[in-house]
Amino acid sequence: MTIRTILVSFLALAIPTNAIAGAPWSTEDARLLSEIASSCSGGEYSDGETRTAQMIAASLPRAGEEANLLDKKRAHDVYLYAGALLKPSIANPERALDPSSLVKCPPNPALGVKLMEFLIGDEPGRNKGPNNAYYWLGIANRRGVGVSADAVRARQYFLQARALGIWNLTAEDWGTSPNDQLLTVARKPENFRWIEAAAAAGKQGSIVLLAEMVVDREPARARSLLSAQPDDIFAARKFAEFEMEGKFGSPHPEEAVRAMAHFQRLSRPYYDLMLRAARQYNAPEQDIPTSPQQVTLDELGGKKLLLAGQKEELDAIRGVVTARALVDPTGTILYTEVPDPQISRFRMAFATLKIFTPSLLNKVAPFERNGRAIFHWLNLPPVRWAPAPGTSVIRVRAEDLR
Repeated sequence: MTIRTILVSFLALAIPTNAIAGAPWSTEDARLLSEIASSCSGGEYSDGETRTAQMIAASLPRAGEEANLLDKKRAHDVYLYAGALLKPSIANPERALDPSSLVKCPPNPALGVKLMEFLIGDEPGRNKGPNNAYYWLGIANRRGVGVSADAVRARQYFLQARALGIWNLTAEDWGTSPNDQLLTVARKPENFRWIEAAAAAGKQGSIVLLAEMVVDREPARARSLLSAQPDDIFAARKFAEFEMEGKFGSPHPEEAVRAMAHFQRLSRPYYDLMLRAARQYNAPEQDIPTSPQQVTLDELGGKKLLLAGQKEELDAIRGVVTARALVDPTGTILYTEVPDPQISRFRMAFATLKIFTPSLLNKVAPFERNGRAIFHWLNLPPVRWAPAPGTSVIRVRAEDLR
């Protein structure tokens, strides 16, 4: 047995990954890829720039190059070519988020698989380019496209894709049975180690999954994992759910509201979660009352709001916009919205909400019910958008913000 054979065998046992995909790009593969790339077409439009397949090909790996040398743009480009080589050979891929490729090449699924393996590397969470590479390796192994069919490896790739945030994958992908539970499969020692390492590498999908895996026995660790990702909507949602359920100790729905309100302009499921948490805090009454309090712009922020309003200009629509704020029990404004659906989708609604950015707004008086401060709605002063004198530009006039 050679030293290389011993080393490879050790790595296969010590690291629950997929072959030794961290090897440098080979001379033969570089030659073949260059030859194929010369006949590729298509391209992509991104960041105001049209890039042809030939321009994108300049990013492809060179002989002897390792994936860890790729920057974000080059890794993206390599993924485009990997997909162009592999995807045409996989008909109707189940649950694919990107089933087609913008770059068109003569199919070469084996080389496409090699490029995908090159991108994922040999360390959990250290992959380059889109996490979808794990999905495509999963389906290639499931169907035996570009590589020998291997159901075990396919499930492993699918689980890793799911752990990295490819949320639509199901037990039909990463399980041995459609009834398998994700947390049960993920807690298997070899899978747990991989997910834990990916979380340590900063992969947000893995951080959320790891928190779900440990919350019952290590609630403080789970809370720390999720609270360290305040700008990740999926982490915030899980944090909010756990606070409402009391997974970290006693239920704290007020923390759930704050976690979701951080994002502003929430889509419906997250918005509903925020309001559900506020109603839970307000129990036993399951409502969020509107305060009769009337506040002026001066009381809310005065000059700060005036300056914010003067920065906003519109080009057509004019009118009066009424917004409201969700206020916590301390009187802190957490979230603002334009409740009228006939107005909320127009630019003047978004411009109004920029004026009423919660971080710009002063505290208001708390609202109490039965001697206890609760979450409540507060109607904000209306904002009038009208043409500036001598111009057709629509903006907030200074006198309308005083």
